[in-house]
Amino acid sequence: MFYNAFLIVLIFSNPLDNEWKPNLPEDIVVILPYLTSSPTIDGYVDDDEYTSAKRLRNFTEFLPDENTEPPVKTEVFVGFDDKYLYIAFKCYENDMSKVRANFTERDKLFGDDAVIVYLDTYGDLKDAYIFATNPKGVQMDGIRKKDEGGEDYSYDTEWMVASRIEDSCWTAEIRIPFSSLNFSKKPLKTWRVELLRLRPRETMEMYAWAPLSQNIPGMLSQSGTFIINKPIHSRHKYITFIPYLSASQEGYRGTNGYNEDKVYYKSGVSLRYNPFSNLGIDAAINPDFAEIEADAPQLDVNTPFAIYYTEKRPFFQEGKSILETPLDLIYTRTINNPIYALKVSGNLMGNNFVLLSAKDNNTPWIIPFEDLTRVIYSDKTSYSNLIRGERNISEHMQMGIIVGNRKEEDGYNTIYSLDARNKFFNHLIITYQGAYSKTKEPSDSSLTPGFNSISFDEYTGKFDGELFEGYAHYLKSDIYFKYLSAGVTYHILSPAFRSNLGFISQNNLKRNSFYISPKVRPNRYGFNEVDLYIDYLIERNFNNVKKRDEISVSLQANLIKQTSVSLSYNKGGTRYFEEYFSNLWDYTINLSTRPIKYISLNSYFSIGKTINYSELSYGYERNLYLYTVLTPFPFARFEISYQRYWLFRKMWEDNVFDITLLYGKMEYFFSRLFSVRFCLDYNRLSKQLDIMPLVKYQPSPFSVFFIGLNSSIFYARYNDFEIQSHQLFFKIQYRFNL
Repeated sequence: MFYNAFLIVLIFSNPLDNEWKPNLPEDIVVILPYLTSSPTIDGYVDDDEYTSAKRLRNFTEFLPDENTEPPVKTEVFVGFDDKYLYIAFKCYENDMSKVRANFTERDKLFGDDAVIVYLDTYGDLKDAYIFATNPKGVQMDGIRKKDEGGEDYSYDTEWMVASRIEDSCWTAEIRIPFSSLNFSKKPLKTWRVELLRLRPRETMEMYAWAPLSQNIPGMLSQSGTFIINKPIHSRHKYITFIPYLSASQEGYRGTNGYNEDKVYYKSGVSLRYNPFSNLGIDAAINPDFAEIEADAPQLDVNTPFAIYYTEKRPFFQEGKSILETPLDLIYTRTINNPIYALKVSGNLMGNNFVLLSAKDNNTPWIIPFEDLTRVIYSDKTSYSNLIRGERNISEHMQMGIIVGNRKEEDGYNTIYSLDARNKFFNHLIITYQGAYSKTKEPSDSSLTPGFNSISFDEYTGKFDGELFEGYAHYLKSDIYFKYLSAGVTYHILSPAFRSNLGFISQNNLKRNSFYISPKVRPNRYGFNEVDLYIDYLIERNFNNVKKRDEISVSLQANLIKQTSVSLSYNKGGTRYFEEYFSNLWDYTINLSTRPIKYISLNSYFSIGKTINYSELSYGYERNLYLYTVLTPFPFARFEISYQRYWLFRKMWEDNVFDITLLYGKMEYFFSRLFSVRFCLDYNRLSKQLDIMPLVKYQPSPFSVFFIGLNSSIFYARYNDFEIQSHQLFFKIQYRFNL
């Protein structure tokens, strides 16, 4: 009560002043006005339409200079009615021809002028919704994880935006339904908010409504406050109903020629019910978890460990951020092809939680060992169940638990975990997670061919019904200042630790690491920021045998023209099975730039002495990667990537691998909702060319129609090719709110 009264006093003590000055703490606490007349979302931000709204001014530059007046002004109008939160931006410009604005896919605004809203609807400085748009009205939404954490743009929700480019400014009107947000049931709602404007010119400029300091880790702890002191229309008893129908026709080349399958149809439904504003229930029956676009190609040669792919499937997005922990105990892609899935998520009595249950018809296993990972795909059935809970003990301390189980026909894996995170004195952050696992393997060694030679402790690698237990610990301490950051990490996984619900690629591991990173921000002579990063790590197994040691030094410079250059050097050694490979090294140079608004380029080149895992000997490698995005017109976008990897037995002689991956994508946007796409993906080693055209209409994240083709061709040269397989498919899905 005292805190709320204090906020109200601050609001009414704030004088109106049109002269620029950095917003003070009392300036960034706002009682949102109730709008008796709801604005029309058309991109026109008129003073008459927003007469009763609160006008926010005095944005402060955060990048490249801190706490200075921006070269252009930004105004924001905020308010709410029974169902919606309204945030309207007016971004003034000196030269409108320099505004960067393109049609893109949803969530791909990087490089354009943009405005961003961060909305922490529980006010606990933990996670925040992200809503962003550009001058073309393209939407980007996501979740900011933890105060100092990263941002996940795979999350999607329903909201509306309209943008316009005018003579002296560009505008964006944002309308966010309260039904798209989780928040407390308390009558007085206190939300933490940050409003940002991105302005890419000679360098990336960033302006903030609530002034930000690089001396304080975390953005939400420096954010402003919105107070809603009237009842709002929450999610109470909203039911979302999302049916879909898909069809596909496939063909493949066999020993008797090319075979054409009949057309297969699939249908299912997803449901979401919100009994309260802080609770959501999701269910899916025969869900279609196929993705429109495959995972980005990654090199998976000359590595003994599994590669991590990001979860993109919409069903798993709500509550995804709290499932992500340092030990990666939960990896929802292990739920591969479910018959049904059920999820309950929300916040009850200050506890964030996710309950998840699913039956999977095609169970995968990610099996970790000391020196390698084995990934198994099967047609076996499994049942996955987990609960994840998290609670703020204080403003700066959170604690969480995980209890999970996956049961197969005659096997299971159970995990228990406790984690905690605490911030001290605004600069020191300590993170801990501990876990225990109990595993009973299936009694089916046919799933594990080639595992007979693998053992750990007194157990065999193959699936023969063995029962074992394991544990893991993770402890990290980081300290952050404006010109210096440093940290130490202690990470162990016992030889028998597993999580069949997670992504554990290695065990029998004890890792200690330390890093220190000083930086300077000269903002002169073409240099905006220069960072030095020094890292040392050492790994041992549980028999105290050294497995790996490495020292890394890198230097990164952020320059004008949105250009970044980094140089790095790594040196160390690695034990693989019984042999220790010493004096391994590599040099890497990275370059990324967007000198003009029509083109961006990312590239790196590395050389090094490494392990040739296929022959258990020393090898020498080169790796080249080039990636460019061309936007010659606001409605067209071209992506091209080229990656080549060489592995030699001797220094640049006697080739083992020479692999080239080529990828190209062309997109044409008739509007931000309707587009066509054409992709090419070529692997020179396998001589496989994948062709993937697609036509898509997507009025919302959950309503979509598309038709496309995936075709694989064996392509040796221009007159030597043969179709290997194809899949013609379409899908229609629509979201109903009942």
